[in-house]
Amino acid sequence: MEKQEQEQIQEGKFFAAIAYLSVLCLVPLVFKRNNRFALFHGKQGLMLFIWEVGALVVGFIPFFGNLVYALTVLFCFVFSAIGIIQAALGIYWRLPGMLGVWAQQLEVPGR
Repeated sequence: MEKQEQEQIQEGKFFAAIAYLSVLCLVPLVFKRNNRFALFHGKQGLMLFIWEVGALVVGFIPFFGNLVYALTVLFCFVFSAIGIIQAALGIYWRLPGMLGVWAQQLEVPGR
């Protein structure tokens, strides 16, 4: 890995890690949009946040909604923990399934 990329990772580790903490995903998307590493994890954190909000809305449906919400919270917790660890280690880790694909397709304005 080249030196410039290593510097980007070192500079963006903190912002990449906090991207997986709910609404804090917006911090790297707003303040570190020129840092490729922080932006990568910020977009993934945003996808998890959107998934959580969607599950919260579905959670208002009796029984089925509660089950969907509980499973989503569990999965988001696990994916967030993995994302934080990977970001702290300086690794580009992609969310499984379509969440990771959609995250990479997101365009950040002003970049």
